[in-house]
Amino acid sequence: MLKVLIADDEPVIINGLKNMIKWNELDCEIVGTAYDGMETLDCLRKENPDIAIFDICMPGLTGIELIKKINKENYKTKVIFISGYQDFFYAQEALKEGAVEYLLKPVKKANLEQAVKKAQMLIWQQNPVTLLQETKNEIREIFSDINKNNEYAEEELYNQFHALGLDFTDKLFVGVCFSISNEDKKQLTYHMYEKYELIRFSIFNRIQTYFTDNRNGFVIKRDDSSCNIMILLPKEKVEDMIAIYIEPVVAMILKDYQIHMFVAIGDKVTNITKLKYAYKTAKFAFELKYFENKNLIVYQNIKKEYECSFDDFQQVVDIIIKKIIAGDKNIEHDLLVCLDIIENLHYGNRYAAINRCFSFIVNFYQTLADYNLIDESYRDRQDDFMNTIRLLDTFEEVKNKFIEYYKEFTNSIFDEVGNKDKLIVARIKDYIQQNYVENITLSHMAKQFYMNSFYFSSFFKKETGKNFKAYLTDIRMKEALRLILSTDLKTYEIAEKVGYNNVRQFTDKFKELYDSSPSEYKKSKLNE
Repeated sequence: MLKVLIADDEPVIINGLKNMIKWNELDCEIVGTAYDGMETLDCLRKENPDIAIFDICMPGLTGIELIKKINKENYKTKVIFISGYQDFFYAQEALKEGAVEYLLKPVKKANLEQAVKKAQMLIWQQNPVTLLQETKNEIREIFSDINKNNEYAEEELYNQFHALGLDFTDKLFVGVCFSISNEDKKQLTYHMYEKYELIRFSIFNRIQTYFTDNRNGFVIKRDDSSCNIMILLPKEKVEDMIAIYIEPVVAMILKDYQIHMFVAIGDKVTNITKLKYAYKTAKFAFELKYFENKNLIVYQNIKKEYECSFDDFQQVVDIIIKKIIAGDKNIEHDLLVCLDIIENLHYGNRYAAINRCFSFIVNFYQTLADYNLIDESYRDRQDDFMNTIRLLDTFEEVKNKFIEYYKEFTNSIFDEVGNKDKLIVARIKDYIQQNYVENITLSHMAKQFYMNSFYFSSFFKKETGKNFKAYLTDIRMKEALRLILSTDLKTYEIAEKVGYNNVRQFTDKFKELYDSSPSEYKKSKLNE
C-alpha cells in the first residue's frame, strides 16, 4: 500500500479528508496526520510517505517551504496541496516546485480521488511494480501477490497463467484501454444516462468475451471509463498488432452497437513480470484522450515538445488584464495563446491543465475586482464557469468555452452603466502600481489623465473611497512589508525601492501605520 500523510492546521479538515474517500480501495494507507509545518516535517522524515496532502498555508512552515525541503532532502514524496482562494498564487509557486496538484477548498471527493490517482501514476512511472487494483479473479490475486512483494519467478508466473488456459510462450505483452468515444458518449448520456451505462456494460462484456474466447488476451481491470485488456502478442506479429487485434474489435462494436471506440495502446514488454508497466503505459496513453482529437493513441508514438514556461503563461495573463484596463476588449487571440501555453505546459495531465485554467480565472477575477471593475456578484458566475470547464471531456471544449465565456464577460464589463468611470480609475490604479517608485504627485496624476487637480482628487476619492495620497501610501507600504519579510535589505534601501527619498519620512510613516519601526516589525514577525 502507498503511505499517505495529511496535514492541516484545522482538525475538521483533516478528519474530512480522512473520511471523504475509502483509502484502502485506492490502495493507500494514512500513516500520519500533522497540524503545523514543523510537525509535518517531522512526520515526513519519520514516515517517508509516498503521498503528502497538506494545506499550503500552515503555521511554522508554509507549504512552499515544506516542498522545497522535500526536494532538497531528496524525498520521493508526491505532494498535493489544498488551498483557499486567498492562497491561490502560493499554489502557483508550489506547482513550479513540483507539486502534483492543488485542490481548492472546500475539497470535493471526486477531485481528491483524481489527485491521489495522479500522484499514483507518477509513482508508478518511477516504479511500475506497485499496487494495482483489479476485479476479483485469479489473475487479480496474482497481481496482488506481486504487489505485496511476494515476487514470483518468471517461470512460476508462466505456470500460474498456463493453469488459467493462457499460453504465454514466446509472447509480448501489450496493455490496451478501450472506451466509448467522447462524441458517442455525449449522444448517449444526453438522452439517458442509464442507457449509456447499460450499453457501456454490454460493450465491455463483449470485448472481454472476445479476447477470452480467442485466448489472446485477458481483462486486468474494468472501471467506469475503460475496459483494460492485456493482449498476448506473438513476436512475429508485432507490426500487424493493430490490424489483427484492435481493428476487428472496433469494427465489431461499430457493427453491433453503432458505437465508435477510443483505443489507447501501451508499451510492449517481453517479461511477464513487467505486466503492470504495460498496463500503466496504456493508462497514460488513455489520459491523452483529453488533449488529442483522435480515436487511437499509441504510447510509443507520443512525442511532445515542451516549449513554454510558467513565465510565458503569466506574461500573457498580464497582457490580457492590461488590455481590459486600457478599454480594449479584443482579447480572443490572447486567450487562445494563453490556452495553448497551458496545453503545452500540462500535456498529458488533465487535472494540472484544469487547475492552470483556474489560475487564470481567479487571477483575472481578483485583479479586476481590485480595480473595482467588477463586484462580488461576479464570483458566482466565476464559480459556475469553473465547475463547467471541470466537467468537459476535452481541452478543445475548454478552449471553446473560454472564448465564449470571456467574450460575454468582457462585453458585460464595457457595456455596464457606470463602468466608463471605473475603467478610468482602473487605469489610474494601474499607473500608480507601475510607477509608485517615482515621485508621482496629485498634480502629476491630474495632468497624466487630462483633469485639473481638484477634479482628479474629487473623482478618485468618489470612486475608490480613499484620497490619492492615502492610496499611494498603501501601495508603497504593501511593497515595503513584502521586502521587509522576504529580503535582507537595509531600511534605507527599502525606502528607496518604494518611492521614499527621505528614510526618516519612510520610517515615520511606517511607525504611524504599524506601531513599530521596520526592523522591530521584522523581528516580531520572525519571532511569531
